[in-house]
Amino acid sequence: MLFGIPCPTCGMTTSFAHFVRGNLITSFHTQPAGMMLAALTLFVGIGSIAILLTGRMIELNWYRIPPGRVALLLVVMLLAGWGYKMVIGVSTLTR
Repeated sequence: MLFGIPCPTCGMTTSFAHFVRGNLITSFHTQPAGMMLAALTLFVGIGSIAILLTGRMIELNWYRIPPGRVALLLVVMLLAGWGYKMVIGVSTLTR
């Protein structure tokens, strides 16, 4: 509010709420990174239920996934969502 631009996580909760209700386009428009994180949460939840029902762990080679790259991907995703929010905010101000 101080600088007149949205914060990096602005709209995350609203985006999750739209995603849960099936409004995927509105969820993306509200906060693209929020929609992607909501989808990731859905997939992790489905995987957890599968593990609970079958009693078998999903075998993944986690040692091949460097944690630094995962963190970098999350930061890039958050910054891209923030950039989208600022571009949309600027375009709505000029109307």
